[in-house]
Amino acid sequence: MGITTTLAQLERKQLFLMILEQQMGNITNTCAGVNIGRQTYYDWVKDDPNFALAVKFLREGLIDLAESRLLENVHKSDQRAIEFFLERQAKHRGYVKRTEHSGPDGDAIPLDHRLQGGVPFPPKPQTMTEWADMAREAGVVGEEGPRLNPGDQLMAPIDIPVPEKQPEPVSLDPDNATEDLD
Repeated sequence: MGITTTLAQLERKQLFLMILEQQMGNITNTCAGVNIGRQTYYDWVKDDPNFALAVKFLREGLIDLAESRLLENVHKSDQRAIEFFLERQAKHRGYVKRTEHSGPDGDAIPLDHRLQGGVPFPPKPQTMTEWADMAREAGVVGEEGPRLNPGDQLMAPIDIPVPEKQPEPVSLDPDNATEDLD
């Protein structure tokens, strides 16, 4: 009985593959044509590497067919086909679809530094304590400390002030060097 079931299943898989090719890769229509559910199809793909390979081969064939039709249309000077091809195959030559955004009359878009609902952004915290206070107010951490997941590591809170003035850049030009580095 087990061999009969296996042979019947092999025949259904073969029928599935023939209908899949006729349906141009449409899984829903193919499952309906063989009278199986999509889950059965997914189980066949998962459990039968030969079936999975056959499905992949059919899909690759459909991709080859679509590429051939696209190139035929490119040769016929079909503008949409040419643009589609270039946008995907000639990006390195600058054929990229871009969208530019601008404000009224082509001016820059004015930025409103407010959150949705008109709530202004708070000032940027300058110390770790200010960051912690802001996180506590936002509900990210409670009074007892941060809300942790198992395995999270904590660092001891420290106050690190942000320097008001950045140090002057050091010139790497040997003609302008002021110190001997030896």
